[in-house]
Amino acid sequence: LLTINALAAADAVLVPVQGQYYALYGVTQLMRTVHLVREELNEELGLLGVVVSLLGRTKLAREVLAEVERFFDRKLFATVLHQSVKVAEAPTRGQSILAYEPHGRSAAEYRQLAEEVLARCRVR
Repeated sequence: LLTINALAAADAVLVPVQGQYYALYGVTQLMRTVHLVREELNEELGLLGVVVSLLGRTKLAREVLAEVERFFDRKLFATVLHQSVKVAEAPTRGQSILAYEPHGRSAAEYRQLAEEVLARCRVR
């Protein structure tokens, strides 16, 4: 119910997809829900984009990324958020990755994603 209410009130959805096989199933279910909400409650609801997160260095992760690229094409953000111990550690210190390791690779990825999101919001 909370998801439906949030989608009914939203202008757009940003969908994070983990770089794992079962995440693809979850995205399929979410996109069905978005479609239903668009039809029944909020015809203005759009897909801002899809970002791949927690991407590992395995062959399976590369296959998942290729599948997401194929399915979402232009809606996929160029920035990929890779798996990182530092990202996992930051909340245990009560910090974001930008505060915990501001000059690291993960912080740079999150800044790049933020710039992409802002650019797409301006276009809308």
